[in-house]
Amino acid sequence: MRPLNRVIALVLGLALATAAVIAAVEVALLQAGREAWLVPRTSWHDHLRRLQWDDAGLVITATVLLVVGLILVLLQLVPRLPRRLPIRTDQATRNVSVSRRALEGRLTRVAQRERDVVTPKVRIRKRNIDVRAGFANTADPADIARRLRSDLGTELEGFELADPPRVKLHMHPASRRVK
Repeated sequence: MRPLNRVIALVLGLALATAAVIAAVEVALLQAGREAWLVPRTSWHDHLRRLQWDDAGLVITATVLLVVGLILVLLQLVPRLPRRLPIRTDQATRNVSVSRRALEGRLTRVAQRERDVVTPKVRIRKRNIDVRAGFANTADPADIARRLRSDLGTELEGFELADPPRVKLHMHPASRRVK
């Protein structure tokens, strides 16, 4: 979500900056008593004077702007997963953490070491670590899940996370596609 926020912020920022520059130039030209540069002031002024508050175009435009504004506000209210996970320390003054992405990569490599696991995907959520993996058709899924859970649990214990998430396995035959 963060890259999407950055793109939206960039586009909105550039649009507002462009509008502000055009408005400043137009106001300066108006104060100097000169002709308009880009904005057809006279035709806009005449059109807006005739416009009624219950005009369909005005109502639709105001509604669209309101909905877009509400969507942008709601997107900012959605809580995001932290980029870093805190690690337990003996000293209260030290803040030690591990990158969420690095831990996902490490756990993925641990899952790939299991001989019967095919194309594992690890995602760290708020309270869970979701592991999606395929298994060879000749293997016992319960045995693979037990070994994989043990390996991932041992690896997680080594990190000593302050609030360790639970490992949730989603196993399926290797012929199915991993999402």
